[in-house]
Amino acid sequence: MPCGTEGIALRNISKSYDGRFVLRDVSLTFAEGGRYCLTGPSGCGKTTLLHIVMGIVAPDSGTVTGMDGRAIAPVFQENRLCENLSAGTNLRIAARGKLKSGQAAEMLDRLLLPETLHKPVRTLSGGMKRRVAIARALLSGGGLLLFDEPFRELDEGTKARVLDEVRRELSGKTLILVTHDPDEGARLGCEPIRFPAPAHRP
Repeated sequence: MPCGTEGIALRNISKSYDGRFVLRDVSLTFAEGGRYCLTGPSGCGKTTLLHIVMGIVAPDSGTVTGMDGRAIAPVFQENRLCENLSAGTNLRIAARGKLKSGQAAEMLDRLLLPETLHKPVRTLSGGMKRRVAIARALLSGGGLLLFDEPFRELDEGTKARVLDEVRRELSGKTLILVTHDPDEGARLGCEPIRFPAPAHRP
């Protein structure tokens, strides 16, 4: 796998839950500015790996280097939006006051969310919330995009448009995408990484 001078390196990562490995002795390097697509069956550790990279889950063993000082832009499997706030306010909070005038509305329009800027998130459909979560990540200013099944709940036409818009935003950023659909990774120019089936008890 390609290795950048300032990439992210995972060395001999293992993680188990209730005596069952979800990751066992995994070593990967993600080059600076690279795009990667993690695929594999449910339960094989893809989401756990993202959480370890983010630092919200600790591995049982192994090390992660290259994360110091990085601004992360995540899309979790859950939308994790502030439901009582508007779509625009969710975007502005994530951007920490760095959005230019009209930037939030422009991004929402590009993701096929016209007229949602001032609407409470709780009034939006599941697919619309998903796109707000993607917009939030793209506008957050983070250079490391960690996307976990970001395009679920989107119909094929909408997904195609959103994929195109995400690709436009990838210049100079590192993307690690988790998906069950390798075509999504291909459209974003990702290097595929296939995870094995879940390991059995240690």
